[in-house]
Amino acid sequence: MNQMKKRTVERIYGLTPMQEGMLFHKMLDERSGQYVVQETMSIGRALDAGLVESALDILSQRHEILRTAIVYRKVKVPQQVLFYRRQIELEQVDLTPFAPQEASDRLEALKRADVERGFDLERETLLRMKLVKTGPASQNMIWSFHHIIMDGWCLSILYEDFMSAYLALEAGELPETLLRQAERERSESSSYEDYVKWVRRQNHDESLRYWKTMLHDYAGQSGIEAQGTAEASSGSNAAHTIRLDDALSERIVRLAAGRGVTTNTFFEAVWGMLLHKYNRGQDAVFGKVVSGRGADLRGIEKLVGLFINTVPVRIRSNPGETFEQLLEQTHDQALRSGKHDYGSLGEVQAGSALPADAIRTIMVFENYYTGTGTSEMERLIGAESEKFREQTNYPITLMIAQPDVFSLTVLFDASRYAPEEIERLLRRFESLAEQASANPGQRPESFDLALPSERERIVHTFNDTRRPYPRDSSLQTLFAAQALRTPHAQAVLSRRDALTYAELDAGSDALLSALRRAGVQAGGRVGILTDKSAVYVAGLLAILKAGCAYVPLTSGDPAERLAALLGDADVSALLHLPGQRDIARSVAGGRPLVELDVSAAMPGSAQDANDGSAAETAGSPDTSASAVHPAADDPLHVDTASDAAFAPAHPGSGEDEAYVLFTSGTT
Repeated sequence: MNQMKKRTVERIYGLTPMQEGMLFHKMLDERSGQYVVQETMSIGRALDAGLVESALDILSQRHEILRTAIVYRKVKVPQQVLFYRRQIELEQVDLTPFAPQEASDRLEALKRADVERGFDLERETLLRMKLVKTGPASQNMIWSFHHIIMDGWCLSILYEDFMSAYLALEAGELPETLLRQAERERSESSSYEDYVKWVRRQNHDESLRYWKTMLHDYAGQSGIEAQGTAEASSGSNAAHTIRLDDALSERIVRLAAGRGVTTNTFFEAVWGMLLHKYNRGQDAVFGKVVSGRGADLRGIEKLVGLFINTVPVRIRSNPGETFEQLLEQTHDQALRSGKHDYGSLGEVQAGSALPADAIRTIMVFENYYTGTGTSEMERLIGAESEKFREQTNYPITLMIAQPDVFSLTVLFDASRYAPEEIERLLRRFESLAEQASANPGQRPESFDLALPSERERIVHTFNDTRRPYPRDSSLQTLFAAQALRTPHAQAVLSRRDALTYAELDAGSDALLSALRRAGVQAGGRVGILTDKSAVYVAGLLAILKAGCAYVPLTSGDPAERLAALLGDADVSALLHLPGQRDIARSVAGGRPLVELDVSAAMPGSAQDANDGSAAETAGSPDTSASAVHPAADDPLHVDTASDAAFAPAHPGSGEDEAYVLFTSGTT
């Protein structure tokens, strides 16, 4: 076994903090496709499968990371194991026997299955290719790799080297010659192991002190809350993209150049501003993916491996400061943070006491390597990138690219967010970028998060409450019709009581009878002194049924004010709860009083309508009794036996006075 290791294993070395983080998530869910990256390229001509296999072998020899396994299951410390030789997995699939639609469906199924398969980090090559024949002169190359071995920057390097090797083989170069050339180029460059060692040589204690200071006293959360409109799904990421127009893209570039900052810094400041507005604050923290290629290593710009890292960005907007000032602060922070962008985000969070879920969104500014001969080789092979698939473990990832104009893509958790939420988020971000680039001298709080269409809907559509209704009918008439339709439905509910439509109708009729016995005439005004309850609504309805307007009074007001209001409103009678009898008497000024108690009128009441003994208790708190006409300051009670002696409810009209309200002017 040891002899086999000597023959097959070239070197063993450790992982970077970023790799350790990805491995941690892999170990949490071995079957997850979370860090499976996939790109599909359409090829405009037929490729020779044998030459493709040889080109992949040359690619593997040129870039050590493609011959690497991540060993972690039976070791104390995870390690990267580099093999002398490792053939990149290649599978050929022929879809030409199928009709176009079925072939397309099968191609999509192949891609999904490849992602779902994932990677065994110890046993499988961590880059694989499917060569799918879709027509006599057309193919698709599906490149899939695990993010733990390389980042997006590396794709262009791999494609350039692969196409260069394929075209050379096609022109007649011997594989052995190209392999020696690949080994020579590798020897002239640093290795990924050199980068791992460089990371470990850095002063991590000093770096953690920097992050602790930068994140001091931050205790908030700066996420984008979902609106609960997402459809149930497997939880896999989805993506939505918008493109900024030429004019806005040019204005952003000019503004950044004029202020001596990068466009990346501009978008960081705008994203922070958006998080402020979503979270109603002035302080936000999110993650930023950095290229990680700042190490002083030979040929690092063409080195294939995982160099990216995620670091915190804190955007704080102080009152009175302009967007220009916010932009300058963001630029200064980026320069300082750039010296400490190699450590583990987990360690940064732990060392700064940052809550585990404080970073809920990340930003990726795509600034990938592009070789000088890539476009020409793509033309010769007829290759064109068709679809790119990436997934992160954050609910929202904002990706910004600038092939010509800026494009904004959000990767999002489809089990939490609906596509329309993400579309709205991107349009709001675009709107803030528009406002900031056009008016950088203004304060961020003056920028509007609402889109013009949203403002139109809020200001005009939501307030357009005009609806057709029977304008000539009164409320009491409409209520009576509803009570006939749904007598047993709940009409009013309070903390201590509730009434159905039938009960509310019967109770208000009984109160109407008492009002008429008190001499109340249609066209007058009746005061009502009570709290908000179901019986209060019965009282309001009884007053309207009497053809009168109600005057609501607050029982907690001073007696002098209540008496003055009754006089100002020219009130002819006063309704009150049994417990308010004393205050009602003190302010009534000789007006008839009617107690609000509808229990005797409820269906199924045990009261005998002909029980004459009730007259003896007319002045007692037992308000279920009937009464003879009392003195002016002695309240009338509900008298169900006398209801039939009075005319039915006043029909009223839509032009009748409904109520008189006294207010300080703030209502």
